[in-house]
Amino acid sequence: GSRAGVIPVGGEALLVAVNPDTGHLFVVVAAGSGRQAEVYSTLDWRRIAVIPLPAGAEEGIAVDSRAGKVYIACGESDTIAVIQDVAAAEVLFTSDRDGNTEVYRMLPDGREQTRLTFTPGLSETDAAGSPDGRWIAYTVTSGAGRELWRMSRNGRNAHRLTSGGPDDYNPAWSPGGEYLAFVSTRSGQPHIYRLDLATGAVTPLYVASGSAQGPDWSWATGRIAFEYSATGGNTVLYTMAADGSGAQQLLANPNSDAQPSWSPAGDRLVFWGTRSEQTLYRVNADGSGVVPLVSRTLRPAAPHWGPAGADWIVFTGYRPGSGYSEVFRVSPDGAGLALLTQNEVDFDNVTGWLPGKAP
Repeated sequence: GSRAGVIPVGGEALLVAVNPDTGHLFVVVAAGSGRQAEVYSTLDWRRIAVIPLPAGAEEGIAVDSRAGKVYIACGESDTIAVIQDVAAAEVLFTSDRDGNTEVYRMLPDGREQTRLTFTPGLSETDAAGSPDGRWIAYTVTSGAGRELWRMSRNGRNAHRLTSGGPDDYNPAWSPGGEYLAFVSTRSGQPHIYRLDLATGAVTPLYVASGSAQGPDWSWATGRIAFEYSATGGNTVLYTMAADGSGAQQLLANPNSDAQPSWSPAGDRLVFWGTRSEQTLYRVNADGSGVVPLVSRTLRPAAPHWGPAGADWIVFTGYRPGSGYSEVFRVSPDGAGLALLTQNEVDFDNVTGWLPGKAP
């Protein structure tokens, strides 16, 4: 093989290790008479941090990617240095830029756009990150229909969660990460079910006349928001308890409201609606205070409010005059609109968030 490149470091490189979950490269460096750990991004080799280490930090290094910790043996000081390695929150989106609809992730400012799935002939969509940042649930579409799958945050360890004929799609994680709310046609119409990830058991949450889709599970309050249509036409927003009880209509609108997404605190939602204009709106959890967020000229849809620590709303939209969808970001008050993908020849569509990997 040939050399792919050279990474300049701050001294003599003594130890090297990579955390595959975060994509961080750890290099123990002899800098003068001391030792330090230098952390680099494996995507662009950008140095992220420099961490001083105890004396003699050159005996060995180990990574526990599950706990997000890096251990460095320091012989001279008879210690082991422990570094907490936490990944940043990222935006999940789909794109056909490589010739097939696949799942990608990127930082909330649009940097480090990384492809996660590689499945010619299949389509991956609806990606949603688990509360602890370790897993991504998503929908795989083939000629046989739609199924739920799960993979690690780096795209590895992909495995199927549901199968057997009905369409299963739109996964939403429970606050503890042990369940997925999702949409299935197993009763004939789209309705909302719950999947127990430990046992594989499926429980109906909202199965009524009409259709229910687009669940979003508040990690703060435990309530599930969704869109409901009694006739298959216009949709209205509902919320219900985690066990499917206490379903109640959130808003009244003779036109359609759809695609709800909770704020991190569970006190507000963002949604797509056809009201004074067809755009994205913000509303309080009690149904009051409906306000538009962005211009309808962007043709915005599919809003997703970020997790705690990433207080942005991302959505799919179109630049004026463009025939290809892009991913945008806006603050909850409608300020700071930014284009993230800048891809004018393919379709990019936002699907959700991948929280920072917790310790």
